[in-house]
Amino acid sequence: MKPSKQSSRIACLCALFFLLAANIATGQFAGGFSTPVWDSTVLWSRTMEHDVGSGAKGWWLDGPAKEMIMTQPLDRGLVALAPESGPYGAFVLDSALDRFHLVTGSTVRGYLDGPFSRARFADWWYMADHNEGFYKEYLYFSDPGYENLTRLLNLKTQRVSTVKTTFDPINVGKKVVDSAGNLYIKAKWDTRMEIVSLDGTSRIVDPPSNNEQVDWLCIDPKHNRLYVGTFGAKQWYVFYWDLADFSVHGVLPKSAVQRDQGLPGPFEGMRIYPQMRVFFGPDDPDYRFLYVAPNDMPFIFKLDLDNKFVWASSMEEDGLKFISSGTPKRFPEWKLTINQNGDFFGNVTDGPAYNAKHRRIR
Repeated sequence: MKPSKQSSRIACLCALFFLLAANIATGQFAGGFSTPVWDSTVLWSRTMEHDVGSGAKGWWLDGPAKEMIMTQPLDRGLVALAPESGPYGAFVLDSALDRFHLVTGSTVRGYLDGPFSRARFADWWYMADHNEGFYKEYLYFSDPGYENLTRLLNLKTQRVSTVKTTFDPINVGKKVVDSAGNLYIKAKWDTRMEIVSLDGTSRIVDPPSNNEQVDWLCIDPKHNRLYVGTFGAKQWYVFYWDLADFSVHGVLPKSAVQRDQGLPGPFEGMRIYPQMRVFFGPDDPDYRFLYVAPNDMPFIFKLDLDNKFVWASSMEEDGLKFISSGTPKRFPEWKLTINQNGDFFGNVTDGPAYNAKHRRIR
């Protein structure tokens, strides 16, 4: 019997997981380089390489990565969720063909759990993108068209399910997933946190936060820490909870005396826009370097957690790099990150809807 197109696409997704695992097993650093991506000598190209999207804005259209039409920039990754224009579901990048395909969902709104081939989803909008958690084969997100219910896409079993939470769905805020698939949900309107396991059991904790608002979450599994990028930054731009006892520990302080905004240097005295994403990059099994991408700033900052020092991304004459002194020079992308290949990646912000990357060259 001839396999269906959907089966072929899911097979490609599984093959991509095996390829990633194989690369890790070889001991090579991201992109095949002999030095890790966090090394101070690393250099990325000055040239901005068109990566995903045609540049045209309109109703959602899948297809070849560089010919896609979309209403907003789409991050290249294992799974991407379409915006409110539909179709309503999840796309995956077929790395062999360099195409995006809908692997679960439909052009018709609906609410149905089950196999990827039958599942249906409701609406999709900006805030849902900020209330998702993704780790390897587990993707959790809020479905605002159905009262903000939390849905789980299990890429391993290729099934969709609705996660039962103790929180009222309207109180479900930021999410993050650990390596075991446990979901951490920060309440939107109070200080509590709910932890939901894959078997559906959950517990509520109420960790101290020094009155800081949570803007982004990421997990350090080696040290069992949950890092927080704050919104508003009353005392801390970044802090973490120790998941053993949920004690709170400051990382990047909002100092009384600060340098000019964005200047690299010691943690003490750093000044950045007080709303940010936080994430760990590749080649860092010890989780020593935390990256911070503030809103309204076209930079990424690399936090050396051991030495309490901030490096700033900068577009220099020889290429894009992290600098330890001086004034960083901006570049045109937005919503910046470092992908698993070690390339600098971001959304172009001058009008067209496409993503670009700066390829690592050293």
